[in-house]
Amino acid sequence: MPPWSLLDLVPGLYFAACAAAGLWALKRWFDALPKATTGLFLALVLALFGQELFGGQILLPVDNLRGFHPFRQLTPADPPGNHLQGDQIALFTPLAASARRALAAGRWPLWDADSGAGLPLLAIPETQLFHPFRLIALPLPLERAAGVVASLQVLTALSFAFLFFRRLGSSPSAATFAALAFGLGGFIQLWLGWPRGAVGALLPAVLYAVLRICDRGSRRDHALLIVTVLGILGAGDPEVAGYALVAAIGWLIFRLAHSAPAARPAIGRRALFAGLLAATITAPLLLPQSHWTSETTEAHVVRERSRNAQQQDPLGLTTLGTAEKRRQAFQEATARLKPLVAAGAYQEHRQALYPGPVNRNEDAAAFVGTTSLLLALLVVVTGGARRGNGFWIASGALAFCAILGLPPLPQLLDGLWPFGPSASFHRRLALFLALATAALAAHALDRLDRSRGRATLVAGGLGLAIWWGTPAGEAMWPALAVLILAWALLLGCPRRYRALALGILLTAELLLLHGGANPAMPRHLYFPTPPTIEFLQQARQQEPGSRLAATHRVLLPRMASIYGLGDVRPGRLQPEIYARLAGFLSAPEVDLDDPRLDLLGVRWLLTAPDADLPGEPSFGDASGQIWERPNPLPRLFLPPATELVGDQPWAQRLASLDPHRTALVRAGPERDTPWQASHHAASALEFRAVDDQRLTARIDLAEERLMASSIYQDGGWRLLVDGRRHPTQLANGPLLAAWLPAGDHSLELLYRPRRFLLGMLLAALGSAIAAAWLGAPKGRPTAV
Repeated sequence: MPPWSLLDLVPGLYFAACAAAGLWALKRWFDALPKATTGLFLALVLALFGQELFGGQILLPVDNLRGFHPFRQLTPADPPGNHLQGDQIALFTPLAASARRALAAGRWPLWDADSGAGLPLLAIPETQLFHPFRLIALPLPLERAAGVVASLQVLTALSFAFLFFRRLGSSPSAATFAALAFGLGGFIQLWLGWPRGAVGALLPAVLYAVLRICDRGSRRDHALLIVTVLGILGAGDPEVAGYALVAAIGWLIFRLAHSAPAARPAIGRRALFAGLLAATITAPLLLPQSHWTSETTEAHVVRERSRNAQQQDPLGLTTLGTAEKRRQAFQEATARLKPLVAAGAYQEHRQALYPGPVNRNEDAAAFVGTTSLLLALLVVVTGGARRGNGFWIASGALAFCAILGLPPLPQLLDGLWPFGPSASFHRRLALFLALATAALAAHALDRLDRSRGRATLVAGGLGLAIWWGTPAGEAMWPALAVLILAWALLLGCPRRYRALALGILLTAELLLLHGGANPAMPRHLYFPTPPTIEFLQQARQQEPGSRLAATHRVLLPRMASIYGLGDVRPGRLQPEIYARLAGFLSAPEVDLDDPRLDLLGVRWLLTAPDADLPGEPSFGDASGQIWERPNPLPRLFLPPATELVGDQPWAQRLASLDPHRTALVRAGPERDTPWQASHHAASALEFRAVDDQRLTARIDLAEERLMASSIYQDGGWRLLVDGRRHPTQLANGPLLAAWLPAGDHSLELLYRPRRFLLGMLLAALGSAIAAAWLGAPKGRPTAV
């Protein structure tokens, strides 16, 4: 393990500087946090992430690498990594590394040549290019930035939740309690490092900005709304971002209903205009993402599932048609209810299957503490007097029904914009339930000071109802213990110390339950370089642009980009049509002589150390084996013949087609017969360079030829021949191709994600309008 050094203080000092700047800005332009509250929040952040900020540890679950070759020989971390956070190392971190390389070179991260058949980084939400906390931590190395990102995320959630509840009218103690419930609750803590966690952290800030606009309406309030909406849209989770913006619009409508009638039009118009400006500024992201995400395999599966459900059972009522189905539906709803009441209801073990409905992150995301739930139910049962509780009860009930899957709500949400079909069955509306529970708990704490006797009796009854209404089990006893202790504090604790005692109980419970979800990891486990990876890196230096593939459970697809290697496997984010071409690489066994490997340009095949393939590997040790393939095609090439394909399955034909000799193209009005080159040897193509935006080549043709490639054409590629636009087409399924005229020509392939230029124009327009509106001198009219 590397020794501790002064460099390990850098993340902590950087976080301290960012936190100080943020807290000063709040005090200068908005509402200041009390000193005691600020100290408490900073102490909690230090308790959660002190090892990452000042101890040289990292927050990424790199211990999970041991589940795959060539990392099986790594020393296990203590405590072990949380396997539920695996996407952070398998997906988010490699994408961020690719984007950082492009930004460091002064280029937009438009396209990643080394992932699959080319990956449009800008159009992939999970790249998190405009993730606000990742942008702030950009000066730090990627592995050290993770702890700073998480710390800023939690501090933001705590601070703005406090300011929001305080402005709603809660006392300082009640607002602090509610902020602790939300900021230490499941949605924030279990989704640290995920895009949806950033959206959750920013939701109180958006609602706070809307509240200030309704109360004051100054330009700084509108600027805050623009910035926070920008953060939500750029965080990288379109589904949860949609939920958050729906909540913001609903909250705006609710507050306008309680505003003076004469002021409603101006307030609503300005708030919606600010949100629209934020959307236009992020248009370079949103427009390409809307196209790309609709083409992925996951999107196809979700749409097909929703379409079948709508046709067979549009309201979901057939699930309740018989007594057996009703019993099964009740059992499923009860299973989803348990982690809402007690986050530890389903104990998960690394060697055993998870007994809950989905996984602990999904199931317990809405849990914000037993005490919070008890207080929130107290308001629901006894009735809430404070203005605004109707909004929280309605939004919490909506999320609660969606999480339990009660028909017909999931079916209705699938058909409503902006919700639409959801891969999670809309269970990530847990964000609503978490915030609503915290808000109702704050109100209950304030009411306890005025109606102690009635409240404690009702609280006791609710506590017993929670316990007896949930199937008992060994894992439920801790929840019952907290429930009894909370009841005792409600009954016996002096009034002036009641909120403090309940807050301590809440904090202890949430830290114990969620504190281990993101354990600190040794820095030396951050993507080490085993001998197989070192061999591949040296081979790529000798042959720039060479690409690899790996067999099942060996070096997950995105991980190669961390090491500067090219991996042709599609992974989860590739479009469905490319997965049909390269999906064979996810099979347990891969044929070393498969012609599709030649088509995709695979020079090296990485396997497990015990793989048995024909011939001798080029390298092998305990970390894995590497097999060299002699004849991969370059990224651009000239096939000597074409074969026409109609409606038959082209993917099956490619499995037996020699791509060195024949390209598979679709028949069209201009070319309805197969083609054969007359002077194949007299033509040549010289590939020159590739970066994040273009490929360049030189070509000398004795006759008109088809240029084929291993580049996925998503509609963003443009071909220039001698500087002039030239038409392209598809070959070998979804791959880019073009018919080129005879002669000596320069080729330039330019990549711009679909709708990117339109998005840039909208962003420029939105930025200019926002600057003119918010930056106008005081006293000058700024009517919208």
